Amino acid sequence: MRSADVKINDNRPVRLVPGDWIGRSPSVILRIDEPTLSEAHASISLRGTNLRLLALQTRFSVNQRFTQDAELVPDREFVLGPGIVPSSRAMAMASMTTCGP
Repeated sequence: MRSADVKINDNRPVRLVPGDWIGRSPSVILRIDEPTLSEAHASISLRGTNLRLLALQTRFSVNQRFTQDAELVPDREFVLGPGIVPSSRAMAMASMTTCGP
């Protein structure tokens, strides 16, 4: 099964698989304690053979462009939530490495 190792602020990576959620809720797989994020903010989806990050409530930023859907590729950084600037809200930054066939 395809998976993605996601790191927040150089912490230990969390392995995410299709169907996993990211957000503030205690029930999500990758919990980020950031008041500007939704409880269920984004999810991981498998589209064909590609893992994708899908916004559930709002948008996120990849390469300084807002989007609701982005392919997860090795070493891509994304910023969760509008108005979260990486230099001041680094907890909302993640670096992703894809694993599996």
